[in-house]
Amino acid sequence: MSDSPTTPHRTDASPKTYEVVARRLIQDVADGTLPPGTAVPAEVKVAEELGVGRSSVREALRILESRGLITRATGGRFSVAESAHPLVEAFETLYDLRRIDVVELFDLRELVETQAASRAAERHSDADVRRLSEALGSMQWGASTPDKLYEADIRFHIAVAEASGNRATARLVDALRLTLRDRLHAALFLSAAHDDWSSATVTEHVAIFEAIVARDAAGASAAMSKHLRRVTDQAVAILERTASAKKGEAHA
Repeated sequence: MSDSPTTPHRTDASPKTYEVVARRLIQDVADGTLPPGTAVPAEVKVAEELGVGRSSVREALRILESRGLITRATGGRFSVAESAHPLVEAFETLYDLRRIDVVELFDLRELVETQAASRAAERHSDADVRRLSEALGSMQWGASTPDKLYEADIRFHIAVAEASGNRATARLVDALRLTLRDRLHAALFLSAAHDDWSSATVTEHVAIFEAIVARDAAGASAAMSKHLRRVTDQAVAILERTASAKKGEAHA
């Protein structure tokens, strides 16, 4: 584990001991001291290194597990998750509990990605433009399968978010797209008219790209909004048709 100053004596305003331990472990995951797939040090070892009780370590480990940062391995030990993404876990939990729905996720996505496109137009670097251009070049239907087109679409949107210069925005965009993909990817490709979908998608992404390169913040935001609203309308229509068909089968 990484070095850390001795934990100060706790006052009423200080964090609880297990919170301090959890923060240390999270920092070790974040800075690569504990890379993905690595075994988390044994409970007794963490307790000895930090000078805390084992009960505090156990509670800290429960926090990391609940956030999807570590997973339980054999023998009661933990290992660092291969692809920890606590935002996805949060969105999927809220969705499964019916606290949010697909339409609200799409609405949040539009709010975030239109602003990201605007910031990308203002802040992008030459490297950002190269990544956007590469993803856009992969979105040619005649030279790609539906899955590869979808992967290129994801790369493009993540590149826009990264070009905004805000890492939190990039993580949020990634989480929203992963959550929506799990709920809608199959339905979109099985139900949509592929040629029409791909043609519209490429055209809309070209407009977004051109506005970003031209440093036209308002134009980039408007182009992103137009694209996402079409995708949202299409997805919602497909979900409604699917739900209606299932009800018909149930009553047949």
